[in-house]
Amino acid sequence: APQQPLMMGGTPRTRWKAVIDGTKPGAKFFLSKTPAEYNPPSYFKSCRKQSTSDFWDHIAKQESQQRQDEQLMEKRKRDIRRQNVDQLRIDGDAMTKELDKELN
Repeated sequence: APQQPLMMGGTPRTRWKAVIDGTKPGAKFFLSKTPAEYNPPSYFKSCRKQSTSDFWDHIAKQESQQRQDEQLMEKRKRDIRRQNVDQLRIDGDAMTKELDKELN
């Protein structure tokens, strides 16, 4: 039988969705290139129903962690800028005092 194409119009063929097992030609490629929702849990050997929702929970956790990290970095940058500005102000005051001393 001629090899069926893996994708048709951007969507996987239904019978591939039904049973994807690693022995089928192109299965690895298919699974790596396809959004997770098209990877039926039955593909994974020791799969509980839970696995796919665990997967999405894991992704959500990662994204939220990434957002928190980004916010933390932004905060750190702001703090450093604030410290720099404060330092400039202190230095400026010190220089002004020095000048005053020299002029008076």
